[in-house]
Amino acid sequence: MTSVPYLSIVAAARNDNHGGNMLRRMQIFISGVITQARRYQVPIELIIWLVEQGFINSSTSSRCTGTGTRITPEVDLTPPLPYAKLHTITCGDFTLLSKTDCLAIRGYAEWEMYSFHLDSILLYTAHYAGIEEEILNDDMRAYHIEHFSGWTPEAERSQVLDNRLSSLGIPKLTMEQLDAIARLMEQLGKPILFNDENWGLNQHTLPETVIAPAIVQH
Repeated sequence: MTSVPYLSIVAAARNDNHGGNMLRRMQIFISGVITQARRYQVPIELIIWLVEQGFINSSTSSRCTGTGTRITPEVDLTPPLPYAKLHTITCGDFTLLSKTDCLAIRGYAEWEMYSFHLDSILLYTAHYAGIEEEILNDDMRAYHIEHFSGWTPEAERSQVLDNRLSSLGIPKLTMEQLDAIARLMEQLGKPILFNDENWGLNQHTLPETVIAPAIVQH
């Protein structure tokens, strides 16, 4: 790409962790911008501005103090995560695991809470158990079907889901708690199995009812 930027982007971040996990969310934005610039060969400059006061607006921006960093898409900005980088975005809708591996890690954590981030915990548990993640090619792409009763970007912005869970007294795993779990597995160098040997109703004998005998055609 040419050294003259076609577009200048200023990304301003407050330092009070507003909304939770500010660094991770900022990194997602930065990595996304750089990926798009590289993919479409658009020369850009990306300026990261960390505002010390915790806020910035058009009337006070000239007086705000902070740290500005100018980078270009040729610079690899992605810092190493304190644990493995896995594909955890809506991963519960796209996870395919063999029966053997599922039994080895004892499935999803059976916690009495809303299922948010439990799919990501499964991926980290599998990773630290030595199960290799494989991203399928584009010609095998599957698309996420929106389900409005669960998490959506709109529900996140309006806090509809969080308010509903709070009113019902249903706990939800936070991003900070997920980070802590992944960090702990990294430090231990092994998976943490959250379910005991009776997971998946193993201690129960479920009755089976045959509706109709199978018809075998030769």
